[in-house]
Amino acid sequence: SSSLDAAAAAAAVDVVCDLSSRESWIQLLAAILSAYFGTSSTRETGVLTYTFDNSTDDAHIKSLQDAIQNVSSILSDRAGQSARSIDCMDVMNIVAPVVVVGQTRRAALLALGDATDVEFLQSKRWDLVGQTLPLHRCASNNSVVCNDISQLPDEFWETYRGKGEAMGLVNIELFQQCGRVGEQQYPDPTVCGVSACAEQGLASGEVSCLAELMLPHFASPDELWEATRLVYTVCKQTYSLGAPRHFSATQEIADQHGGRIGIGVTGYMQASNDQKSWLSNNYDRLRAYDASYSSKRGLLPSIKLTTIKPSGTVSLLSGNTPGCHPGFAPYFIRRVRFNADSPLLQPCLDMGLHVEPERGWGDDAPPTGRDVVQFPCQLSPGTQLASQTSAIQQLKVVRRLQREWSDSAVSVTIYY
Repeated sequence: SSSLDAAAAAAAVDVVCDLSSRESWIQLLAAILSAYFGTSSTRETGVLTYTFDNSTDDAHIKSLQDAIQNVSSILSDRAGQSARSIDCMDVMNIVAPVVVVGQTRRAALLALGDATDVEFLQSKRWDLVGQTLPLHRCASNNSVVCNDISQLPDEFWETYRGKGEAMGLVNIELFQQCGRVGEQQYPDPTVCGVSACAEQGLASGEVSCLAELMLPHFASPDELWEATRLVYTVCKQTYSLGAPRHFSATQEIADQHGGRIGIGVTGYMQASNDQKSWLSNNYDRLRAYDASYSSKRGLLPSIKLTTIKPSGTVSLLSGNTPGCHPGFAPYFIRRVRFNADSPLLQPCLDMGLHVEPERGWGDDAPPTGRDVVQFPCQLSPGTQLASQTSAIQQLKVVRRLQREWSDSAVSVTIYY
């Protein structure tokens, strides 16, 4: 809420950044933000400088330099004023690609805004006259916190009419008040945000702990239970390993509430009716096991145990439809990024798969050092497809899973 101080930012940061260490990258960004928000303790040099050594690839150096310059530009434009929600979102989206530079993994981002924040609601409205959207905004999925849909203004619903990118909905009060539908014996009042896909409610600074069960692959309720028990044990023991300093908030939650766990189910729309019917009893069995397991080891029972992730790569690699989504199409192309020196690229070329260099953002973007491989895919016969499933039918699936399995959230994109 405080005003940004561009003069202070320009007055006082002198950081030597060793790019061989991502910790130094973090320190540099922290120094820049501290200067703008008036909390820097080094305001003597009169010049904002950051010095780079040559220990890292030039493309990596450029990505960091560009990020710092772009963050500084956004905050300087707000000099003497309060930062807006969209400014915070822009900073987050600029930083994310730097976090994963030089790696094959992606950054998963969810920006949460107020349902009445019109600037946020229009932050991805490329159709508005005079609005040119910065490219970095494509890095996040945007959702609004809303506990009552009657509060939603017209600007929210406009995104569902093909005007810009549709916003998601997150109900924080439900995370705090109950578990599965109809159960209020598991209140969770410290939830104030969510994981990157909103499947799990989290406290400030907490890291999510997620796993997944591939429902169509189980031949019996006992087989499903054995897999559930095993992934539960891994998740539960993760909390007892002791968190590094970066995840101290997660450890505090574990000490106070036993740690939030999110065991998901995927391939739901490929599962048989019998397999779907096993979930409710499996959840009850898991709750009882958590109480027993925790008691024997001097741990607290976990306040939350289950979820439905939207899923993606993990599901598709195993031949499953992601989470509770219907199949998008019977045939599709899955594009996977590899480092250019990956030994897996040559076998892909030998198989005749299409391989091409990854394109960076913008016409003058430097090479990313990654290649993209196209894998042709086919869903198993009998998979329920989005074209065969109305939006109402998809929402009924969400309701059933919220009643029978997920005591956190069911994260899903509805096709319509």
